[in-house]
Amino acid sequence: MPFLHTRGSDNIYGAVFPQGAIYMKRMSLSIAILLCAVSSGMAVSPDPSVSYLIKLNAAVDGAVAGLPVLPEPVPTAAEKIARAEIYSKYQIILSSAPETKPRFTEKELSSLYNSVVANKVASLDALSRYDPTGVIGFCFGRAMTAHLLARAAGAPDGSIRKLFMVGDMRSGADPEWRFHVTTLVKGPQDAWFAVDPVFEKPQPVLDWIKRVRSIWDKSKKAKLYFVDPSAVLPDLRIVPAPNEEKQEHLIEVSFDPATKDGFTAKPEFGPLAYSLSSRAEAEYFSQVSTSAGTEFDFLGITINGKTIPYNNYFADLMNDILPRIPAPAAFDYAHAAAPSDFAIRAASGPRFKADAINLYSPKLDAFIGKTQ
Repeated sequence: MPFLHTRGSDNIYGAVFPQGAIYMKRMSLSIAILLCAVSSGMAVSPDPSVSYLIKLNAAVDGAVAGLPVLPEPVPTAAEKIARAEIYSKYQIILSSAPETKPRFTEKELSSLYNSVVANKVASLDALSRYDPTGVIGFCFGRAMTAHLLARAAGAPDGSIRKLFMVGDMRSGADPEWRFHVTTLVKGPQDAWFAVDPVFEKPQPVLDWIKRVRSIWDKSKKAKLYFVDPSAVLPDLRIVPAPNEEKQEHLIEVSFDPATKDGFTAKPEFGPLAYSLSSRAEAEYFSQVSTSAGTEFDFLGITINGKTIPYNNYFADLMNDILPRIPAPAAFDYAHAAAPSDFAIRAASGPRFKADAINLYSPKLDAFIGKTQ
């Protein structure tokens, strides 16, 4: 989500970094591309994929709701190896971490929160390196970091959950993004706490829900989904335009979980809160280690056939966390701690400056050709 965070208060306004979002903003495609180019320091001449979108935009006089879904790209041999390497490290972290702390003390929760905030990959200070055009945001990367560091600190997976808020989320009058995610960890008295760097400290889950709703859920219609920590993203392979929604995809604003199998209302967390069965999670979320459904891609996200790279974010994250875990004797630890030979390397991007005008909201829409 775009935000300017003042620690110690609820003042979140303007735009500095986009915190893990699908953006929906009223802006023509060509203007959005121009703002993207200017704000990221790129040349104004668009790359071929953007040119393709500009032509579509011009052809239909600014209405790109009918943008066709392109076939998903075929992975190269190097990409397959990179995915397998990152996946194996993720699995080693989970399988080798101790399970000694079914609940964290307040001090341990604070320590976990600080370790996520200061992580050299997940830190907000590193965001421009991995997301130089401001499209991705990586709230789901920070949530994965909190999950893995909680495991490294001894929390079993049963003491960790993820909480997604999905809907028409905005900081002002216009729609800006579609979801945010945080990691939940059991704390004192088995209470759940949200470890979310957009706030100044770990939050009891009900406080997190109240704050997110009050700041970003203006219509009070966003849904809450409690899922397994292996869930990383809502399934974003297809994101329909607003006027094309058929309530088939969880990311759609009109999606109604009460009418779907596998969703159970959780009224103790307020209205529109749900837990999901394993089958529903596999159907509606991209997961790591899934035997069915959509498997999370560690290298990039493909939406409507267009791929946006993660610029080595998750390869670097595994290489940062893995040395904190006792290595299995049969594993090549020295190689695991080294940067991946195959994953895509990121060029250093510009550091964004605060601006009263939100330049980041339309970027993903521009990329996939969606406007409202």
